[in-house]
Amino acid sequence: MSLMAQRTAIPCLCVWKLLHLAANKWDHVVVSLDCFYTHRHDMCRCVCVVGDMSAISLLVLSPTPVSRLERAREAAAAPERVVLTVTDSRGFTQPLAAPTSGKRAADGRGKPKKTKTHDDSGKRVRYFADDDRFTLQEMFEREKRNTAEDQNEMFARLAGKKIGDVDSARDMDDVFEETAAARGGDARQTARDEERARARAIGQHKRATRAHDNCDWCLESRHLLKHLVVAVGSKVYLCLPPYESLTEGHCLIVTSQHVTCCVQADEEVWEEIQVFRKALVDMFLSQDLDCVLFEHAAGFSKFPHMVLHYVPLPKEHGDLAPIYFKKAILECETEWSTNKKLIDLGGGKGGVRRCVPRGLPYFFVDFGLQAGYAHVIEDEQLFPRNFAQEIIGGILDVDHSKWRKPRREKFDDQRKKVVEFTKLWKPFDFTKKGSE
Repeated sequence: MSLMAQRTAIPCLCVWKLLHLAANKWDHVVVSLDCFYTHRHDMCRCVCVVGDMSAISLLVLSPTPVSRLERAREAAAAPERVVLTVTDSRGFTQPLAAPTSGKRAADGRGKPKKTKTHDDSGKRVRYFADDDRFTLQEMFEREKRNTAEDQNEMFARLAGKKIGDVDSARDMDDVFEETAAARGGDARQTARDEERARARAIGQHKRATRAHDNCDWCLESRHLLKHLVVAVGSKVYLCLPPYESLTEGHCLIVTSQHVTCCVQADEEVWEEIQVFRKALVDMFLSQDLDCVLFEHAAGFSKFPHMVLHYVPLPKEHGDLAPIYFKKAILECETEWSTNKKLIDLGGGKGGVRRCVPRGLPYFFVDFGLQAGYAHVIEDEQLFPRNFAQEIIGGILDVDHSKWRKPRREKFDDQRKKVVEFTKLWKPFDFTKKGSE
């Protein structure tokens, strides 16, 4: 019986497909399949034998590179190297400080060394052993990096420990001083603090990465419904909501990159938002409509994406909108509040970016090109996310299903809505005019 050898350059992942094609074409039957991997040359070899009643053919597949799937698995298994950063409540992001403690302090071994507090002449040179650990520049940088949350955590940790008995003669300041002196300059506490800060930074990085990957509003996200995008600028874009609109012409202005809120956005982003705002107001005025702009910024720990709502209203209802919103803001949440309930954004105050501090959850509303009101949210559980939608729904007397839990529209309804809005927006689309 003769053997006929044939060579081909088909990858090993396609062997099964090749054999089925060969059996159908040549009327052959698969006899055996042998695939092995040679580590020496980093190649794959596949040997398959097919035969029929009259002859046996031997197919030897030439060596081929390792599949992309295996390389992808190796790349996924490789450790990821990132620069750890810390974002405080004000939205400022900075790299994590380098560790200052040594290996001995990190291991927690060794006794604290005795430190001289006075020189030979009896003059005091230091109070505690760690007085010379940091320079004035390093102390200044540490103070600037620390936030109110860090201070509260430190006091809570000290208060949770069993620190002697505190009587009327010894106050908490004495307790803190005794605790610092008892440590004797031991750097183990510093090592634990640095390890705790590093773990917190890693957790924050993971949460931020997860939020960015699953974001529905980032322009480059795979979850974005791109058929709802109407116009794209350099920093922000204009789109329509995927759910049922509150009114006809209800649209959204969203940042292209992941930004939490208007207060934390860059100046270039805010300037382009104002350009879109003026164009939208002009478009609604051409239809004899007023416009209400609002933003609900809360839940910063979940890294939300900034979304500005533009809702057109008839003229007669638009004139009454400031009265309704002012009354609703004064009556929201609890009767007593730490911050001022109603913040007037008018009078040349610079808008919400200058009136609301960074890091505080807030709600603000503007009316057309006129400045409106802002409110600092103190209890996010008591302040509803559909606060503005409920007020507008009450003004227009629309069904509660449109503002309470709006249903998600079908693709045909979304496409029809985009086509109708684009016809109105086209004469005011400055993004197309700039490209032309």
